[in-house]
Amino acid sequence: MAAQKRPLEAVAAEQEAPRSPRKRLRQTVLLVMRLERRRARAATVGQMVRQQAQLDRAKLFVFLMLLASRLCSVERLLQQLRNLLTGQIGAFRSLTVSIQDPIRPIVQTEMQGRQAASLPNDISEPPRQIPEGFPETGGNTRVKLRFVDVDRPEDPIYTGSPVQWLNKKDARVAVFENDRQITQGVLSKLQIEILAVHAEFFTERGQADFTKEEFNKQICIHKGNESVLTTVNLPNGAAYIGSVIFTESSQRKRLRLTARVKGQDLDVRVQEAITDPFVVKVGRSKQNRKSYPPSKEEAVYRLEKISLKGKHCTILAEKNITTVKQFMRHYYRDESGLQKLLDMKEDWSTLIKHATTSDPGLEIYSFIVEENTELLFNDFYNLVGMMISGLYFPVNCLDQFQQIKVNNWKMSTYKKFDERENSGGLTPDYFMTDGIPVRAMPLNNDAGTSVQARTKLQYPNDMAARQGLLCSIADLCCATCFSKFNLLQNLVISIH
Repeated sequence: MAAQKRPLEAVAAEQEAPRSPRKRLRQTVLLVMRLERRRARAATVGQMVRQQAQLDRAKLFVFLMLLASRLCSVERLLQQLRNLLTGQIGAFRSLTVSIQDPIRPIVQTEMQGRQAASLPNDISEPPRQIPEGFPETGGNTRVKLRFVDVDRPEDPIYTGSPVQWLNKKDARVAVFENDRQITQGVLSKLQIEILAVHAEFFTERGQADFTKEEFNKQICIHKGNESVLTTVNLPNGAAYIGSVIFTESSQRKRLRLTARVKGQDLDVRVQEAITDPFVVKVGRSKQNRKSYPPSKEEAVYRLEKISLKGKHCTILAEKNITTVKQFMRHYYRDESGLQKLLDMKEDWSTLIKHATTSDPGLEIYSFIVEENTELLFNDFYNLVGMMISGLYFPVNCLDQFQQIKVNNWKMSTYKKFDERENSGGLTPDYFMTDGIPVRAMPLNNDAGTSVQARTKLQYPNDMAARQGLLCSIADLCCATCFSKFNLLQNLVISIH
């Protein structure tokens, strides 16, 4: 018997029967995986777009920084031009003043000649010579003594020690007439006395406007006699004055050195030569004299509030702090620690105010902290700026975040500098020129003072690391750009 066939409707109904839970779960999982794959691709594209935008922003900031650097160069050129013009104007004024003395007698003679020509023939007026720079009672003052080859005496001067001059040269005294040295005749063979006078009178009246009588009243008197320090003879209008030594202090009064003609039995008045004022102190106080400003290589007791045999000098010596430079290095490394070491309160500000007038010099030492990033310190170990990818940023351009990073790097820097100093290998990497560090030649590579602190970049891959470096540069540029380019402020805000 043939098998009974099922109707077509029954077969279709059987095929459309509900799927098993296992199949439905599998299809759902596949659908979710496809959706997640599409979403991941969309997120990756969006991230790349954002990264590209950040890179474009960083490039724009780098461009602005380069523009700022160019403008700084223009500012420096303008400043140099102004200084040059100021110097030329000053030289012109000095030249004008220097030619007044020889011109004035010629003008006076010409005026007298015209006045005589304007008088009737039967009237004659004798020429009247007015002493130059003096009242008429002073006599003819076109002839003057001068100290030459020297600047001014050091201040203070100490008893028992020869007078020293600021330019470290030996002083000469010479006789001049109308700014020309006299080398022949009676006036070229004068006997000259070197003596001290009180400074106050000449401070009020100047170093030219006084008579012979007024001058004599200002001479210092010692045991009833004028304090003549030495006497020299002019063989040809000039002579070295030799060693001049004071035997007594001036009791805090200010004095001046002067040169005068002995006797003054001449037909003309010879004006005395006078120096700038100074104080004469007791010789035993010389060892504690202070320097203004102190040199960085001088002993630390040249600073105010530190004496040679005092407790502060002893404490510093125990810590191997014997020079001004060593003192300043410890000051910038740990100011509070140094103050605590010296146990100073009231005198601390006076000491630091004097010490900070010392010039650190042009030497600049570098410390590599990251790739293409260096910290720059002067010879006192005071941070002056950063070098990033060959671009210099002064310390006042660093923002708060960068200041925190720099402070964290400082201790490592000081430690490495000390190691180089102790091994004799601390040499400058740069020299500061017009406010810009210039690389030392030859370059100090591994043997130089630049020491690399190998720190890991906080980015997962090289591309992100470069992006982070550019963003750091961009952030650093902001301080400079905002201060120098107010016109770009809206643009910078819109970029952020």
